Amino acid sequence: MQERNRALTSGDTTALRGLTADKCGSCEPYIDLIEDVYAAGGSYETTGWTVDNAKELEDLEVTAAITMGAGVMIAASGTAPDKYEEDKAIFRFKVKPFEGGLVVSYIGLIR
Repeated sequence: MQERNRALTSGDTTALRGLTADKCGSCEPYIDLIEDVYAAGGSYETTGWTVDNAKELEDLEVTAAITMGAGVMIAASGTAPDKYEEDKAIFRFKVKPFEGGLVVSYIGLIR
């Protein structure tokens, strides 16, 4: 979450991509949106996401209750700010070993 939150406020997704498996199709939309907004001259102002609770379901698979902080997204330079409220969701994450560490290989929204 820390690297995702940094990417949201800076637009730099390098570290976030480094924590993501190369073929994680479910991860790409979360990263692409950040890149697209910043590439268009937009930005985010938010406290980001916070893990409220996490539970290991099986080896290398975790379910996490997450608070997605309120904020403002400016989708592109010159566009009106889009405010959004705090929300809560439950996600499932799968990770896999990679170069002596772990990378996220799946993100799924449960509810």
